[in-house]
Amino acid sequence: MSIKFDIIDYLSGLTAYVFDVSVLRRVALDNGVAEVREYNELDAEQIDRCKMSLLETLVLAPSQSASQTNKHGEYQTQTGSQMLTDKTREAIKAELRMLYGRYGEDERLQQLDSADATMEWITEY
Repeated sequence: MSIKFDIIDYLSGLTAYVFDVSVLRRVALDNGVAEVREYNELDAEQIDRCKMSLLETLVLAPSQSASQTNKHGEYQTQTGSQMLTDKTREAIKAELRMLYGRYGEDERLQQLDSADATMEWITEY
């Protein structure tokens, strides 16, 4: 049995988090892997850089994602919302630090450590 390789499907499985297809496409384009048609065309650094992009998206995102439902006739798929706790966000940052260190991304490492990349509601009154 042969499994057809799809880069978007592959990227969606790099982490345990659910990403919108538009995010996966952006990551593929940003990291130069959008045209990859075979798994063996990817090298370890490309995979790690895609993973970095996905993890950065999580660190910079709100703490909770919306749920999503796709329906066509009787067919329906649902994705529940996901919540990122401070502990989870710190674990993601630790993995990013490891990946940044592996590729000498000192500037990105400094930005990660210096920025409090969270969103919060503010009162305008």
